[in-house]
Amino acid sequence: MRSRWLAAVAAFAWIVLVAVPVPAADAAPTARRQVGATDGLWYWQLPDTPNGLVPVQAWSGAGSAPDGAIYVAGMDHVTNAALYRLGPEGGSAGAPGLTLAYVGDARAASQAVGNLRPGEGIEKFHTHPTWLDGRVYLPNLNHSTLDAGYLEKRGFHWYAYDESDRRLLDLSADRPGGAAVAHGGLVSIAVDRGRGVIYGAMVPTGDIYAYDVRRNTTRRLGRPDYRRPYVYAGRAMWTDARGRLYFTAGAAQPWNGAPYDPAIFDHVHAYDPAAGRFVELTDWRLHEQRAIDTAQCFPVAGECYLADGVGRIYRFLERDPETGRPGWQELGKIWDRPADKVEATWVLQVNRARTKAYLMNKSGAVVEFDLGQGRVTRRANLFRLEPRFANMWLYGYDAWDAHGRFYFAAFGKPAAPTRVSLVAIDPERFFRAAARR
Repeated sequence: MRSRWLAAVAAFAWIVLVAVPVPAADAAPTARRQVGATDGLWYWQLPDTPNGLVPVQAWSGAGSAPDGAIYVAGMDHVTNAALYRLGPEGGSAGAPGLTLAYVGDARAASQAVGNLRPGEGIEKFHTHPTWLDGRVYLPNLNHSTLDAGYLEKRGFHWYAYDESDRRLLDLSADRPGGAAVAHGGLVSIAVDRGRGVIYGAMVPTGDIYAYDVRRNTTRRLGRPDYRRPYVYAGRAMWTDARGRLYFTAGAAQPWNGAPYDPAIFDHVHAYDPAAGRFVELTDWRLHEQRAIDTAQCFPVAGECYLADGVGRIYRFLERDPETGRPGWQELGKIWDRPADKVEATWVLQVNRARTKAYLMNKSGAVVEFDLGQGRVTRRANLFRLEPRFANMWLYGYDAWDAHGRFYFAAFGKPAAPTRVSLVAIDPERFFRAAARR
């Protein structure tokens, strides 16, 4: 299945690169805001890049910056990956920003510093667009399958969009071999703002790396004793105020390396930078050895809300009121059927008040989860309300603007690739309109 999927994407990408005319190098492609069929929903179709990339996947979802900007990545899973920015310009409490703009792509950034080898592609950005000190970071991932094929490819680069220079930069050009590491790519990252460090989990080994932003150096920290060479690493990690990193691994689907030994994979792991060692948090349990794939943290409150790929929701507390130490709670699940019958749930958005979480699955269901009461309310079906997105994959977490709208990416399946759309929803307006239809 995986090989057919990659072959289909590769064929589409090749056709696109041959057939699409390349705009002038100094062009800045943009897309205008479009209004959905349902009040409270807007979308933007990601434009082609100046060097010919047609963005048909968006495994990074969307992320937000302190100034209210929303960032989303688009890629073709073979040749290139690009970054786009939706600024607050032209937006208001009544509608989001007017224009989504291309701000750079991996191939162009690497070519600008002589760091792209002949025939080399940049498969994708998989990590959540992550802001730190005026830059949005996106390392690449050039081998997605859990096998030794990653050893035949160059390791990942650290890419960053500099908000002051307004350029996407390849920060790894001056590293040995022009890459942050010799082989492998990152599937998830998390920031320790106090230390100026970005942690990353590697595919396919699950190794944890630490990137020192100021020194531009990447160091392998190692990994827990997984007792197997390759693992499905969780698509979301998180840190606490002390800089401790929390992460997970494991999955249920055979193509993700299952089965996974419960003794190793049914709980959260951590890396303590002060002690320089990994820690097993065996009381912080996961169901069915399913890693955390989406997360949203509230550093001031000392809380994170997290979910696995089938909609089971957890809460992390920096200080549990009962113990005074970091704590872990399972809050509930949004589906009342066996996990193997649940469509993948890759959208998690938690409101600013931390009272409600919104989750969406591959069938288009939009569910509201009451974080205090554990109550589940099915609010709408995106595909019925907005047929243009029917049967697309939906992906994204922790992306909100200043007016209470959340953002995610919608894109076609590999057998029927379609241009990526960045989608914005004002939940109160959208659910009121959905109830009337």
